This record gives sequence, structure tokens and C-alpha cells, in this order.
Amino acid sequence: MSTATSVLILGAGQAGLALSWSLSQRGVDHILLERGRVGERWHSERWPGLHLLTPNWMNRLPGPWIDAEPDAFMSAADFAGRLESYREAISAPVVSGCEVQSVERGNGRFRVVAGGRQWFARAVVIATGACDRPAVPAWAEALPKEIAQVVPSAYRGADELSGGGPLAGARAKGWCGASIARSVAKRWSCATTGAICATSGGRSRQIQSSGFTRAQMPPRIFAP
Repeated sequence: MSTATSVLILGAGQAGLALSWSLSQRGVDHILLERGRVGERWHSERWPGLHLLTPNWMNRLPGPWIDAEPDAFMSAADFAGRLESYREAISAPVVSGCEVQSVERGNGRFRVVAGGRQWFARAVVIATGACDRPAVPAWAEALPKEIAQVVPSAYRGADELSGGGPLAGARAKGWCGASIARSVAKRWSCATTGAICATSGGRSRQIQSSGFTRAQMPPRIFAP
């Protein structure tokens, strides 16, 4: 079975949905292929308590977006819900649960295999995001097995860090590492404190100091 359209958009997150609205305004037929739900990564690869780092006035999408307090910072869960509402408002033609296996070009058009069928289009837009794979450094493989490693997309909150005390170190680029470090510092502030750092561009920034020596640090570390 096959389906043909003018434009195939791979991914139904904020980028894919905004493009869908723009194409609809211009009368261009298109289809969005989404491996999971609308805004899947905001549902399954974000931790509770995460808030966007940009104020709400910077996050709105074109068209019928539900506005929030302009200078506030909405939660990731709230943003995910708004993406679904936005999809319904613009009637975006999203095919959910349709994971892409391959994209090929030939005879002046693209052939996409996804969801057990073929899709053909004159143009394909990859709107899956720029941070879909964690960058785990090679040296992480040499760490002792008793040191638990968790990438940000799999982190689900400081309460999961049981049996070892607070986080000893958080190594991740930019806002991600800093956000995780703060959430852990807040969770463990009443019990004890650990050395919590986030790195960006190879430079470390200490969020909270501790009285631990290196030998006393608990078995918790985050790879980017």
C-alpha cells in the first residue's frame, strides 16, 4: 500500500506542526509521520519538574496557539499538552505510531518506508530535532560498573537516585546538565549535599559544594 503527497514531514513536534500550519496556509498538501504521539519526546524523554528555559512569549507557534503568562516558564508537560491542542486546532494531518525506516530519492521524488507502507512526496522535511541521540563520551565505558550512568533523556527525577545518596556529578552540555543538577540539589538539600557540576564547552561550573572527598562520593554520575 502506498500514499502520495506533495510534502512529507518527519516528526510532529513543534517544528513539524509549525511547518504544517504554514503549508496549510499556502494550500500545499502534506502529511506528518510521527513515530509516537504528537510531541513524543516531550512526553517520554523529559523528567517531571522540567520547565522550558525560554519565557512563554518566545515559545508560541504561528496561528491558533494558546497563550500563557508571557514572562512565565511553562513546564514540559504543559508544553506537550499545548502541542496536542495546537495540532487539533490547525487540523494537522498527523499519522501517529508511524516510525520511519528509510528515505530514498529517485525519479524526481522521495520514497519513504514507514509504518509498514510506502509514502511518496516531492519534498521531505526532517523535523525530528537536533538532540535525538545522547553524546556519551568514550571514557564512560571505562568507569567502574558500580557507578550508575544515566543520560538526560532517561532521567526521571532525583527520587530515583536511591541507595547512594546525592548526585556526585552531573556532566552534560549547557542547560540540560544545569537543570538536572539543580533538581538533584533541591531534592537532597535536607539530607546531605554533594558536588554538583555541569559542564559546557569543556568548562565546569560548580552549582553546590560539599564536604565529600573523592573517595566518599556516592556512586552516581551522569554522562551527557
